[in-house]
Amino acid sequence: MKSISKLVDGKKGIVFKIVNDDDTEQVIKLQGENPASAIVASEMLKDVGVNAPTTESVKGEDLTNFQQELNAFMEQASLNQDQASLGVAKQLSECLEKASAPNTKYTFPHVVRMDFASGDSLGTALKNREQFKQMMTNPQFAQQLGMIMAGDAYTGNGDRLMSMNKVENFQQQMMPGGAAKLSGWLNPGNLIIEGEGKDLKLKAIDNAITPGMNLSAGKLQGNHAGVMQYGSLAAANPAQFKRELFAIAELMEQQAGIKLSPQELHDFIKNASEGALEVIEKTLKNPITPEQLKLKMQENGASEETSEYVAESFGPHQQMMKMLAGSLQSDARVQPTVREMMKIANEKKTDGEALELLDSLGAKKAMEGMDEKQVERFTNLLKGERGTHVPKDFKLTIKEAELMAKDESVYKQFTHKSPSMKI
Repeated sequence: MKSISKLVDGKKGIVFKIVNDDDTEQVIKLQGENPASAIVASEMLKDVGVNAPTTESVKGEDLTNFQQELNAFMEQASLNQDQASLGVAKQLSECLEKASAPNTKYTFPHVVRMDFASGDSLGTALKNREQFKQMMTNPQFAQQLGMIMAGDAYTGNGDRLMSMNKVENFQQQMMPGGAAKLSGWLNPGNLIIEGEGKDLKLKAIDNAITPGMNLSAGKLQGNHAGVMQYGSLAAANPAQFKRELFAIAELMEQQAGIKLSPQELHDFIKNASEGALEVIEKTLKNPITPEQLKLKMQENGASEETSEYVAESFGPHQQMMKMLAGSLQSDARVQPTVREMMKIANEKKTDGEALELLDSLGAKKAMEGMDEKQVERFTNLLKGERGTHVPKDFKLTIKEAELMAKDESVYKQFTHKSPSMKI
């Protein structure tokens, strides 16, 4: 341990910066809130390629070892007559003793270690008009912003960047075509910017996992008012995410005092969408299961009740993400509305059961415009009507059944039964 400095001493916690012997920099934070959500969310983000700090709880043997290392640092500081370093180290030591005391009533009993984020916050960047304009037109910035927003959709985090339904005078504002108007929302302190140009990196800090609240509220976009704070799921659907990005870009333009050209805005949305798609595909390819999530929450200090609640909420949340991304549907033609998807997800069924419901929605839409005879053929095909020349395990998609139902000659050929043929 080379040095210790105090960064924050506030109502939410006390933060110290540690420079280790190998010159790596870390933060030690004492806080009142159980860190399980932040630790698990950061791990989930890192697993899908989002730049987030390694975060871990310091307790048990790890805490004892750290206290011993701190004692050694204080002894050396005393020998060197480095009163400044000694004073800060003593403050940290006293905080750790209070936090680790049996049955402690200390305000900040949880000790967390995380990587130090050395860059500027988004809030600082927004104050420099020219530099922020360059940043907004940097493909690296847009792509990584999209990745972080998709990661937040995955974890349900509503405390960084998102779109919300635009409400004025308690009235939802609408677009001319009938779609709800969106407004952007951001917490500029929870996004750190390191480097510039091609070396620019965005880091997502102060992460949390709060899945399922969109389904409870019946909203695709996020909300940040009172106790109803939740993230947006729009990043899972390319069309919905473009609307969200437009709202975010508009907000950042206003706060930075800049204006993107139509081409610059187009490029920003395109690059951010590509970043989001990269993360969404990873969440679908190898997702964490509710059972695994419950274990991770418990391993990191969450109560049985909290772990169970997060896991139960994550299942429907994850299913909604799959439907928005179109990965759960068996037929690309099945395009349920957001309301229909939320209704299915809220029923807390298995993915297989949800697929059947989606197929039934697709069948209903396919029958629109059919005459009575075509509907009869279509229904029979979905029930399994086959000719003797067709293998019994052969399955039709909704689209194939629809086309056959509308073409009588093809339908008769497919359903022809020949007594002389056996399968």
